[in-house]
Amino acid sequence: MPESGGPRIVGIGASAGGLPALQAFFAQLPADTDCAYVVVQHMGPDRESLLGPLLQQVTALPVYGAEDGVVMLANAVYVMSSDGALTVERGCLHFRSSHWVPGGRGPHLTIDDFLTSLAQDQGDRAVGVILSGMGSDGVQGLTPIHSRGGRCRAQQPDTAAFASMPQSAIDADCVDVVAAPQDMPERIVQSLQSPV
Repeated sequence: MPESGGPRIVGIGASAGGLPALQAFFAQLPADTDCAYVVVQHMGPDRESLLGPLLQQVTALPVYGAEDGVVMLANAVYVMSSDGALTVERGCLHFRSSHWVPGGRGPHLTIDDFLTSLAQDQGDRAVGVILSGMGSDGVQGLTPIHSRGGRCRAQQPDTAAFASMPQSAIDADCVDVVAAPQDMPERIVQSLQSPV
């Protein structure tokens, strides 16, 4: 069951070409939405992300690492800073380091992992966003958010450096709004101020 006293959680998935989209999104985000924003990205093993400091340059919201055990606050951004599985339970982040399967299927679907847990934890309060990236990561996570009455957003494909992730979500018919990243914050705020 969602923790009604906690902030709404907006899960944002991005991969290849995602930095400009994320910067455009957060540059237009108001400072008082009463939401917590979690950015999940694809990363190689043993690689630390520089995304947090880059986003802090464009937003007035505080940007934190998405560390294990963190209870999320409203009007804050949490960035996955190393490769692994990030999930949410009762408004609290849980992180475990990734292991890559030998022999070759590559990394797990990081964005799907988080969005699926977000749907289970927050139900119709969940918001999922898919930005630029290759492949179809995010579709399996947006689907339960959509089915539980949450909000699902995807970047307009012709504005994405790599369109396959948002296009896959659109093709799966689990997206409510398709928009350029700089237009998404206003659309999200409007939707949260009115009934689904």
